[in-house]
Amino acid sequence: YSLFPEHSFEMHFHDFTELVIVRHGHGLHLFGNDHKYTLASGDVFVIAPNEVHGYDDIEGLDLCNVMFDFKRYNIADSDLQHLPGFHALFHLEPAFRLERGLTSKFRLSKEQMLYLFHNLLAPLEEEYRARRPACESMMRAYLTLVIGYLSRNYVEQATLASPELLGLSRVRSYIESNYQDDITLQHLADIACMSKNTLLRTFAKYYGD
Repeated sequence: YSLFPEHSFEMHFHDFTELVIVRHGHGLHLFGNDHKYTLASGDVFVIAPNEVHGYDDIEGLDLCNVMFDFKRYNIADSDLQHLPGFHALFHLEPAFRLERGLTSKFRLSKEQMLYLFHNLLAPLEEEYRARRPACESMMRAYLTLVIGYLSRNYVEQATLASPELLGLSRVRSYIESNYQDDITLQHLADIACMSKNTLLRTFAKYYGD
């Protein structure tokens, strides 16, 4: 649930999704080939399966790590798909951090941190430790609440190194919700707040030609 690195945490990877919330302190998050950015209290980010990363230059860094398997909890098939913040935080940021060196920042306020830990993460940890009957269902429910809370707040709180990311997340959310409809390029460009040519260039930039 919580991790307190003393000096550094060597580069490593795992086969599950890891949601990281910085509770206190600061340090450097290392990833990919010599990419790094500064972490501070309130920062939230997601480590995708098999993504190599680590921490360095640590001073009082206290991390909350929530580890889970998207397939096991079926979160990706829920109506969370309708939230642009969900796509940005859990899909686009992890993918483009590795491929493009993206260093977007999603930072919660003190009030949001208090709500998240007291009302959502603390009960989740209690269910995990107590192992009472139906604890799997209860943990799944609390995890969904955590992801939903963060996804809703992402759009308002994230400071993006590239505003294009949020535009792409809006487009992806719209397509997931309306894939059975006739969708025009102009409509997607309006949703992304881009011109049609800019949207096409942005997709080519992030997803390849």
